[in-house]
Amino acid sequence: MRPLYKSPRIKLPKLQKSAEGKECVMNVEGVCNNDSSTVVLCHSNSSKHGKGMGTKAHDFFAVWGCHACHDWLDGRSHQEVPADVKQHAFDMAHIRQLEIWFRSGILKT
Repeated sequence: MRPLYKSPRIKLPKLQKSAEGKECVMNVEGVCNNDSSTVVLCHSNSSKHGKGMGTKAHDFFAVWGCHACHDWLDGRSHQEVPADVKQHAFDMAHIRQLEIWFRSGILKT
C-alpha cells in the first residue's frame, strides 16, 4: 500500500513526552503489564501512516503503550499473531488516544 504521507517524518516532541507515566492505551488482553513507568509512544507499523524501511510513522499515528504491548505490536513477542490483528488493535487504540489528546488539550483544533 502506498503511504498517505511522505517523508520527512513528522516529529512532535509534545506527543512523545505526553506518554511518560501514563496508562497504556494499547492494553492488549493477556499481554499488557499495566506498568505506567514503562509507557512510551508506540508508532503504527503501517505504511499508510508513513512507516517505511528504517522510518517510523509520524508521531500523530502513535499511541501510549507499555513495554509489553509495544513489544507485541512491533513483533518482538507473540510473533504468531497476524499483522492485521495487531494493526486492528492499534487502530482501535489510536481512536482512544486521539480522544485523550484532545480532551487533555495536548492536541487542539
